[in-house]
Amino acid sequence: MKPRRGKNDTGAAALFARKAKAQTECARVLAVIDSSAGVGATIREISVATGMPDHVVCGRLGDLRKAGVIEEAPLRRRCRVNGIVKKVWSRSPCTGQMRLPVGRTA
Repeated sequence: MKPRRGKNDTGAAALFARKAKAQTECARVLAVIDSSAGVGATIREISVATGMPDHVVCGRLGDLRKAGVIEEAPLRRRCRVNGIVKKVWSRSPCTGQMRLPVGRTA
């Protein structure tokens, strides 16, 4: 393999930009969950409120769950968007002041 010469290291810049974007997305998802008046929010409700596609919301929920910031509620409820009974995500009771996760790097 030939070494790259005269090229900027765009890989590191792209990784930094992706982590920053994931952190912003996590903050938006968490804001919707916090504004849900204690009943939590479904993936579809978060997707509609943030304008992010469902698959992006799922990724950010995974990041937040892994960091211990949110948890899956024990009971399901009807989604306010489409009326289907779905899983609900809510803030973990003992989160305190935690740093938001920076997202997956792969």
